[in-house]
Amino acid sequence: MEIAFKPPWLETNFFKKVNTLIDILFALDIIISFRTTYQCQDTGTEIVSGLKIAKNYLLGRFIIDLVSTIPFDKI
Repeated sequence: MEIAFKPPWLETNFFKKVNTLIDILFALDIIISFRTTYQCQDTGTEIVSGLKIAKNYLLGRFIIDLVSTIPFDKI
């Protein structure tokens, strides 16, 4: 909405702080996702190894999460 229409009420300090808070929460989501276990598709066992979790996340949703976290409006 901000990019498409640029309504003036989104330029207030309140909404700028809310937008920053949302960016921080997305970054926290990335950090949490690096530590969240997952279930192996083949065996059904829960994977708790940090290296395997990180590899699975990096090969999966990481790029989407990273792109959605970058504050392009502030760059």
